[in-house]
Amino acid sequence: AILAALGHPASTDQEVTNSLTRIEDDPWRRLLDPVTALRVGNLCPAPAVNVTLPERDASGVLTWFLECEDGHIFDGSVLASELPVIERRTIDGDAYLRLRLALPPDVAYGYHRVRVDTKAQNAVSALIIAPPTAYRPDWMSPNRMSPDDGKFPAGDDDGGRRVWGVACQLYALRGRDDWGIGDFGDLGIFCAEVAKRG
Repeated sequence: AILAALGHPASTDQEVTNSLTRIEDDPWRRLLDPVTALRVGNLCPAPAVNVTLPERDASGVLTWFLECEDGHIFDGSVLASELPVIERRTIDGDAYLRLRLALPPDVAYGYHRVRVDTKAQNAVSALIIAPPTAYRPDWMSPNRMSPDDGKFPAGDDDGGRRVWGVACQLYALRGRDDWGIGDFGDLGIFCAEVAKRG
C-alpha cells in the first residue's frame, strides 16, 4: 500500500516487474538528475553534472546556466557530441547516452541551481557542493590523530586521550526567555555548562 501510494504498485508479480522497470528506466528519460551532491577536493577536483539524452539528440548544442547561492552566474554551451560518455542504455528500442558536463572549477561551496537546455528539452536541477571535510579545529588535525581509533598518537603531549564531543541541535534547546525553540543565547548557556564538565 505504501509503495502504491508512492506510485510504485506492487500487489502482483506483474506490478512489481513494471514498477522495477519504471524505477530503472525513468532516470534515463530525465535530462538532469533532480539533485547532484559533490564533495569537491582531491577525489573530485572539478564539479560536473550528468546529462542524459536520447542518442538521436546528441549531435545538437547543449546550453547550460549555473546560478550560484552567492549570486554568481556562469553559463556556456557545448556540442553534446563533445562530452564524455559515461553510460549507454537502450529503452524500448531508443538508445540513450549519459554524458558528463564539466562546470567551472571555481564554484563556491553551497546550494546552487543548474539549468540545461537542448533543442528538444530543458531541465533544472539542484547542485550541492560540499567541502572535502567538515570544519576541524587545528588540535584535531589528521596528522595528530590515528585514523583507526580517533586517539592521539602515543607520546603526544595530549597523552593519547580520546577525542569526544557533544551533539546538540539548536532547535532542541529550551530556555526561560526563548520562543520554544533554542536561540544563540540558549546555545551560549549550554556551551558554558558543557565546558564546566570538561
